[in-house]
Amino acid sequence: MQVLGNYLRLLLLHVDPLLWCYCAEFIALCWNLIPRDFRRHPENNGETPRGILKKNFPDFTFEGGPDTLSGLRRFGCLAWFLKEPKPEKLQTRWLRGVYLGHSRDNSSYLIGHFVPDGRTRTSLRWAHSEAKTARFREDILVYDINLLKPNSRGDSRNFNHSLTRAWKGTDSIV
Repeated sequence: MQVLGNYLRLLLLHVDPLLWCYCAEFIALCWNLIPRDFRRHPENNGETPRGILKKNFPDFTFEGGPDTLSGLRRFGCLAWFLKEPKPEKLQTRWLRGVYLGHSRDNSSYLIGHFVPDGRTRTSLRWAHSEAKTARFREDILVYDINLLKPNSRGDSRNFNHSLTRAWKGTDSIV
């Protein structure tokens, strides 16, 4: 439990603490992807727990997520994902959110964001979506999820500016 608590504190540094439950699931996913040494079974040294299960039980089905650590991103980083179903021509196709890990059901990214719930004109609710296509800014961490709420006018301008910076790979204004 101490290891889990330490990892939670580490990953939630500069990230909104309201995302702690997603962070705990992300830690479990990472823990099963780290190669380690096993004192009781030295023949498995250097393998991941997930790889050992795959080798010993080939019929065992895994929950979603990547097979290696290279498929992971920084927890709590800013992310953009394609809106489903495909929007009309002049609507924005990319939605802004925060990276929460991978889906349990498949290898899609799990991204949290706000969506209008339709009860009132300005009401929003928190939701997480699975996305196969996403872009990430791992150097920008979401320290307050309320900043992800869409504004009336400034949102599209900031959104396009950040997306342009991510595509160009530079922090200068394009």
